[in-house]
Amino acid sequence: MAKSRSKSRSTRNVNRKTKVHLVFDPAARREFLTGFHSRKMQRKKKAQEEFQKQLKEEKKRLKQEAKKAYADMISSHQPNVSPVKPFSEEINLESHCVSISEISTADIKMKNHWIGENQVEYDEKNEAESENPTEDGSNQKVQKLEGNVKKILKKKATLNAKQSKTLQKQMHLQNKKNIKDTRRKNRLKAKVMKNKKKK
Repeated sequence: MAKSRSKSRSTRNVNRKTKVHLVFDPAARREFLTGFHSRKMQRKKKAQEEFQKQLKEEKKRLKQEAKKAYADMISSHQPNVSPVKPFSEEINLESHCVSISEISTADIKMKNHWIGENQVEYDEKNEAESENPTEDGSNQKVQKLEGNVKKILKKKATLNAKQSKTLQKQMHLQNKKNIKDTRRKNRLKAKVMKNKKKK
């Protein structure tokens, strides 16, 4: 047979100290109902300040990367001055003479035969220089190298800036602002033209 359940409910005593009391404050209600716009503007201002901070940090980071890349490229293309004389040996054989010599990277760099990707650039300046050679040819090579390095770094910096989310957002906001300004100017022009036609 089934057991009978006791239907006695245990009633909890409500603690008067922890009981919630609601108090109606008309001033707080008025501030809440009329403060939507002001709170929205505060959030917007805070977001803009945060975005400007992120933008500043992003620009700083990109500048540091560009400086580091420039220093790395310049230092990698500087001739290595080694105090040790390179190894060279001549061997005389019966029919011919063989010369074995160690080639340093400084010698290769000084002759402008770079290790790595070769890029040929033809400029009118180069043709003019070849017709009128100057005494300080090595200085011109260094200046030419620095110019090429700066061009390469500028391209890399542009690509990094295009890939940066913060800078993309800034460009998007700037485009929106420009479109808004253009529409406002066009409306103003149309209004002025309409007023002129009425007169």
